[in-house]
Amino acid sequence: MKTVFTFCKQGLLHTGAALVLFFTLSLVNGCGAVGMVAGGSIDQFTGTYGIKLDTASPNIYDAITAVGKEMDMSLYELDTTSHKIVLSSGYSTASASLIGKSSASAIAVQLDNASKVLSVGVTVQGNFGYGKKENADKIFNEFKSKLLTKLKAS
Repeated sequence: MKTVFTFCKQGLLHTGAALVLFFTLSLVNGCGAVGMVAGGSIDQFTGTYGIKLDTASPNIYDAITAVGKEMDMSLYELDTTSHKIVLSSGYSTASASLIGKSSASAIAVQLDNASKVLSVGVTVQGNFGYGKKENADKIFNEFKSKLLTKLKAS
């Protein structure tokens, strides 16, 4: 005697798998949509700040890159001819699609006056309050503190 389970028939199995996939995708996309609504619109702010150094540092680019790594940022651009370095944080596609959170930031440093004056541009973009001036100020202050500490130690 052979027992056949009707829910294992080919057509019904495919329909069940399709329903599970549809439900899972709806749940994931629904959370992202709720997060985008709850987080509000995506804001962007760019501020320019200054740092004056007592002495020029020959390893300033390495120090800036190391501070960026400590802040979970990577080297995006380095132009030693025009004395510019840019660090950026990655945009998380997973977090944007899963929970609706969007955030990205960049720090652009222009060295002037024999590398003793740094013009620091901070750009923040995101929702849940990430793309606001207060967050740019916080990122700059953390960058400045870590950079001056690193330069004193070297």
